[in-house]
Amino acid sequence: MTLYEVAKELQLADEKIWGLTTLNDVKLNKKFIYRAKTPIRADLALEYNYNEQKIKEWFKGCSNPKKQQVTLTQLLNNPQTPQNAINIHADVKKSKVLLFDFEKNYDTTWNRFFANLPFKYLEYSKNGGKHAIVPISDELLNKKEYQELFKEKAIYKFATTSTKHSGVELILNNHFLTFTQNEINLTPNTNNEQGIVELLDRLVKNIKIKKIKQKLDTEKLKANKPKDIESLAKYAFSPKQQQEIKQQIYSLYANIGDTSTVEYKALEFMYEQYKDNLDHGFYHFEKIKTIVQPLNKLSQNETIFWLLVNLAEKNLKPRDKWYHHKIKNMIYLHYIVKSCLEKD
Repeated sequence: MTLYEVAKELQLADEKIWGLTTLNDVKLNKKFIYRAKTPIRADLALEYNYNEQKIKEWFKGCSNPKKQQVTLTQLLNNPQTPQNAINIHADVKKSKVLLFDFEKNYDTTWNRFFANLPFKYLEYSKNGGKHAIVPISDELLNKKEYQELFKEKAIYKFATTSTKHSGVELILNNHFLTFTQNEINLTPNTNNEQGIVELLDRLVKNIKIKKIKQKLDTEKLKANKPKDIESLAKYAFSPKQQQEIKQQIYSLYANIGDTSTVEYKALEFMYEQYKDNLDHGFYHFEKIKTIVQPLNKLSQNETIFWLLVNLAEKNLKPRDKWYHHKIKNMIYLHYIVKSCLEKD
């Protein structure tokens, strides 16, 4: 079955939960770039019939799922719609589907759970992994034991390995999945619920185990944080820059629906601002260290790392995921800061 046929059968094709994603980087000005895989204003892209001279319009208030999503039928009725750029905005309670994003590499010991899932749609992703849709009943969606997973999680990542970009993401709320429509033929699975129950039970068990470790992880984090790090930003940016940072972050939250994208773009912006200061020879980390004495033992990279961590905690909307979700033995907040620095 095609994506449209599946969506039609699940009564999702005419729901305003669909949108579009950029296929390539889009540079709007010297400072601001929308990376590939960024959701755009599907309603405006359709209105302007994908005229790239209007491309800046596509990002105005982009991807506010409550107002600017369209139906899959609308998208497919326009011949200009790029077939490999259609996304769905996850809301597990409303759509009644579980969305899976399998990386090319993941822990294959989880295959015993995946083998029993009643997949309705399966396709290859751009990076060699797979995307999948699994319908779920109201009974399971409302089951008390699963509420912590369904209500609090945007994405639940599991089955990771030591390989970079590994694992499986269960996409549940306030996040996008972009389809390639490179479909994989499926053999119908008559096991409609037991496979889902087995997987959800295992995921809930994992959450409970992580909570047991949560307090110890938080204490360790506090112990490792350098003293006086809170005063670092005061000397790293001018007052004008600090105001620009706040304005930029406000704009990102207002215009982008995906919280993870907001966080990464905000970190990129703050890092670029700091690099500009280094290039002009003021607000240099050596000067900072003479003022904030406890930072004397830190290298330049460590100083910048803790600066961005502090700025994120001060300026972004906090999420439990920052401290309680780990990637490669790092808490999520530290991981995205490290990823931002390594991209330079």
